[in-house]
Amino acid sequence: MLSQVTFSFQKSASLTDSEKLEIGRDCIEICKSLKLTGRAFVKKGKAANIVEGPHDNLVQLLAAMENDPRITALEINNQRKIKTRDFADYLIGFECLTSARSNEAIFQLTRDSFLASLPDTLSPSRKIMITTYVFDYNQAA
Repeated sequence: MLSQVTFSFQKSASLTDSEKLEIGRDCIEICKSLKLTGRAFVKKGKAANIVEGPHDNLVQLLAAMENDPRITALEINNQRKIKTRDFADYLIGFECLTSARSNEAIFQLTRDSFLASLPDTLSPSRKIMITTYVFDYNQAA
């Protein structure tokens, strides 16, 4: 059974670009190993996520995040069963990375890169939810 979960969290401390990249690479590898796809958008110490894959694997990911001392205020915003995936891969956008420090899976978060990273298959309600969190809740970019 496939599920999709939308969740948010805050990071517990300020991180350097190198630390963000290291954590980002770790997250990408973990999601690959768990057969999870989706997006994470990190802005001003807060992260908005849409992740999908086998339900048990999502439960495993969220449990690990709850025990991660770098993460506070983990909040599941929505969870649902899905028949097909919206995302082909897992990507992370960080607000304050320069393009020279990013790569295909980790990118500088701008309005344009954000919109380009969302698949056409994502429902309008999910697009509104994630857009509101990333660009309105955290103040306009």
